[in-house]
Amino acid sequence: DVTLHAPMGRITGLIGPNGAGKTTTFNAFSGLNRPSVGTVTMHGADISSASPPGRARLGVGRSFQIMELCESLTVADKTVLENISLSFYPGAKIGVIGSNGAGKSSLLKIMAGLDDGFSGEARLTPGFTVGYLSQEPQLDASKTVFENVMEGVAAKKALLDRYNEVAANYSDETADEMAKLQDQIDSKNLWDLDSQIDVAMEALRCPPDDADVSTLSGGERRRVALCQLLLEAPDMLLLDEPFGMLDSLTRWDLQDVLVEVWNRTKVTAIMVTHDVDEAILLADRVMLMSSNTDSGPPARIAEVVVNTLPKTRTRSDIHHHPQFYRIRNHLVVFLVNRSRQ
Repeated sequence: DVTLHAPMGRITGLIGPNGAGKTTTFNAFSGLNRPSVGTVTMHGADISSASPPGRARLGVGRSFQIMELCESLTVADKTVLENISLSFYPGAKIGVIGSNGAGKSSLLKIMAGLDDGFSGEARLTPGFTVGYLSQEPQLDASKTVFENVMEGVAAKKALLDRYNEVAANYSDETADEMAKLQDQIDSKNLWDLDSQIDVAMEALRCPPDDADVSTLSGGERRRVALCQLLLEAPDMLLLDEPFGMLDSLTRWDLQDVLVEVWNRTKVTAIMVTHDVDEAILLADRVMLMSSNTDSGPPARIAEVVVNTLPKTRTRSDIHHHPQFYRIRNHLVVFLVNRSRQ
């Protein structure tokens, strides 16, 4: 017999002992579970009528949702991830931390649609796009740096090229197409695409345009791959240790670029990292994953830590915030002592 009213703008906490039904209540309120009796409304709309029992529907406004996901490695006959359930809204910035073997990369590959060896559901909101940056970015060795970067804007450039082609041969028959192309270009802000490419390559300090990618260092390859991905501008970015194995100065440069992107856009970003300070700088929430050892249970989401630092934060100021070391120490203690439990 639960009655709960949460006005817009109010933060409501649920506290109670294990088994009190807090998660059940939250799932019903967020549209993940169907209540057997009663109704749940959001903005006046009834969201109680979920899909048939046993199947969760995509929560209202969510950009991505995973329900009861498990993944098994058929080679070793071993379950890597178990009972993973999560969902988040557009614009979320989530860091994923855990020991080696905790299934972090597997989770991102499932979200990117690159791994289908799992049971459960993993669904992206229809119409949303995903961009994935692996630990070892793959570039086309037959193309120059600039040509690789341009792959990220191929669809956008095709729109502009078609518009120019239609404009050069304008007639009454092509008027409607030209109007539609113009609307698409306006909505995507593509009129200054060349300038956007120049700015992105300069901000990321990409190698010269005509450089041979086969001769690039690891850091240079990551700069080119990240530039390509950011120019593509997907709705959701999945970054798997994007700055691993880079020297500190290069890593800081690229982190600063992402901070600028975070502050300027509403992109959803999920980033795997082993760097606690990086997670605090870039993520608004940090998902802690338990370790998957040979003798232990499958990996799971052990905890989600809310980053209480201001959303517009910089490397130079986060260490001075009174909450920084409290959050940092909590994450470190988890990695050292609790991640393998």
